[in-house]
Amino acid sequence: MDVKNVWPEWSIEEKLGKGSYGTVYRAVRQEHGVTSEAAIKVISIPQDSSEVDSLRSEGLDMDATRTYLQSVVDDFVNEIQLMESFKGIQNIVSVEDYKVVEKEDEVGWDIFIRMELLTPFNTYICDKQMTEQEVIKLGTDICSALEICEQRNVIHRDIKPGNVFINNFGYFKLGDFGIARTLENTMGQLSQKGTFDYMAPEIGRGEKYDARVDIYSLGIMLYRLLNGNRLPFLDNDKQLLSPTERKAALDRRLQGEPLPKPKDASTGMANLLLRACAFDPAQRFSSASEMRTALNQVLAGVYKPVDVPVYDPDKTTAVRKAPTAPSAKQDTIDSFTPPKKKSKASKIIAILLVILVLLGAGGYAVIRFDLIDVLSGQAQEEKDNIEAIALEAEQLAEAGDISAALEKAQEGLDTYPDSERLQTLADDYSAQLDKQIEDILDEAEKLDEAGDSEGALAKVQDGLKDHPDSEALSSKVDEYMEKVVQKAKKTALSEAADFADKEDYASAMNRIEDAQDTYGEDKELQDAYEMYNKAYVLQVKEDAISKANEIARGGDYMGAIKEIKAAISKIGEDKELSSKQQQYEDDYVVEVIAEADSFIAEKDFDSAEAAITDALKDLPGNETLLKKEDEIEESRPKYFVEVCSPYESSDWYNDTDKVVTMGNENYGKAFSLHCFGDAYFNLNGKYTSLEFDYGHVDGTDMNEMTLFVYLDGNQTDKLEMKPGDLPKHYRVDLKNASQLKLTWDGGYSPTYGFANAVIE
Repeated sequence: MDVKNVWPEWSIEEKLGKGSYGTVYRAVRQEHGVTSEAAIKVISIPQDSSEVDSLRSEGLDMDATRTYLQSVVDDFVNEIQLMESFKGIQNIVSVEDYKVVEKEDEVGWDIFIRMELLTPFNTYICDKQMTEQEVIKLGTDICSALEICEQRNVIHRDIKPGNVFINNFGYFKLGDFGIARTLENTMGQLSQKGTFDYMAPEIGRGEKYDARVDIYSLGIMLYRLLNGNRLPFLDNDKQLLSPTERKAALDRRLQGEPLPKPKDASTGMANLLLRACAFDPAQRFSSASEMRTALNQVLAGVYKPVDVPVYDPDKTTAVRKAPTAPSAKQDTIDSFTPPKKKSKASKIIAILLVILVLLGAGGYAVIRFDLIDVLSGQAQEEKDNIEAIALEAEQLAEAGDISAALEKAQEGLDTYPDSERLQTLADDYSAQLDKQIEDILDEAEKLDEAGDSEGALAKVQDGLKDHPDSEALSSKVDEYMEKVVQKAKKTALSEAADFADKEDYASAMNRIEDAQDTYGEDKELQDAYEMYNKAYVLQVKEDAISKANEIARGGDYMGAIKEIKAAISKIGEDKELSSKQQQYEDDYVVEVIAEADSFIAEKDFDSAEAAITDALKDLPGNETLLKKEDEIEESRPKYFVEVCSPYESSDWYNDTDKVVTMGNENYGKAFSLHCFGDAYFNLNGKYTSLEFDYGHVDGTDMNEMTLFVYLDGNQTDKLEMKPGDLPKHYRVDLKNASQLKLTWDGGYSPTYGFANAVIE
């Protein structure tokens, strides 16, 4: 089913199931990197061309047929809109959107309903037996849904397992607010299989009813879950029940016989369920809210039982006793025959006979011919209808759909309960279905005896797809599932032990985790996982410390630290590993600071700073390294040419290059002054000393020259330089002077260099 034309953003992934009135698909949507899931139900009206032919055969032309089918669609949309109005309510299935699409080449419509993706309740309980506490949770959730219905004056009328779902958070939800019934009532597809099982007696009798019919149906559903998955009056000890036995049990319930206590319910819960399922509506809970309160009281152990009718086998009349079980040949598995209704023909005949009695012989003379004609026509019509139903059932059977054939025959029996033709077909199809189930069970048993419990499980699970109501198959699913789980657990433990023997504890843990993910939590699996985890942690620690020590011995402390960090990322925080990491960090810091100190001793502050900066990249935020970085900055010399610029100088002053060559060597942090030049500097009383190198600049005249130093206008130093002298080093006491003046005096064209001047 391509849903792209309806909702382009959604794509069908798989078909989840098909019922009498539509097909359900799982759909996904990708948006902004997020995957969303939904269930999309597709219903066609009519379901096939035979329904159009059936309407035409009743005398409707195509326009009238289309008008009728349009009214069906309108009624159906009203039901969908009702469910849509419940959107966002926790315990009611949420309808997200719907679309009605008219077919192009034929009379009909496709209805698309997008709902939240949930697990059907019948699927949920296939492989589990619910405890009383879980049944109470189910009951309170559905009561919460019914409370909302009561507030909106909505009666559900069809509460049963097939209309209950559960989400991933464990909340039970109620669905199908009349959708199936709308189709049944309007399309002539009245199939009450499963509905009679949970129907309140007043509905079955065609009497007036109120919201308490939902209380009754919910009570029957909970009753079954706490009665060995059996409805009232069915034998709990028999695995195979015949249609006759099922019908007798149903008749006893609908006729008002008090119900037996559910065998698996506590005293309080049993009383609550018998009250909910009372034949007289006045004896039931008056509302879903009252029933929910009572359920919570049972859970808390404070529920007070009330007087309700209870089945007493000693007082049961012979009419209501279960009939004698049929022969083994007639036994069926999970078959169902709904209560038979009186045929229309029988009613008409009865009425006419009454008329005859009232009119007497004279009246008989007048109407006898008309009566004969009516009876004859009615009988022929009934015969034709029965034959048409039988032929349709036989066609379904020939096509291999025995379940549908049985359902068709049972539908016919609802209308014509005295038809031997239809009863024979129903019995035959029921026996065929029973044989199918028996064959499935036999094949599964053979597989299990051969040690293939997985194949046996798959066999009965496949069988449940065709026979979803089979209690025999459901019970076998539980049995084989347990065998599969135990076998898989044993295999997982064995394979994990093999890995552990090779000291591959990581693979052993992964194998156990895979088993836990597949089969759920298990104490034996968890104990094995914890044992291997301890061995894995110890192994990782020992390996990491051994490798780290070896790396550290080679002086690569950062390599050792990385080894320890890798181990911590595998096993989490560990006191011993953290201590080792700190030890290697301390050793690394000591080594880096020693290197920096050696550079400082050589006045190579740049290299010292670079060593600390590189270390901080490895250990950002290390307080010892940050402190050393500050110390290096404080220890750096302040060069005169960088902190002091002349505020007045001659044209011969030059500090552009800051490099001079003296005695065939280059000197940095320098300036030069041509002969007879002056340079004035502001010191502002901040400095106490000035050390520098001075001499002739190579390539200039080497005449004798003198450097005069003035502080605040007073000459304090006189430095002489003769031709051929190499550069000299000198220190001047600045005495916190405010002004410094340097003056050169010498022969024509000498240039004096002033370099590496450090001021303090």
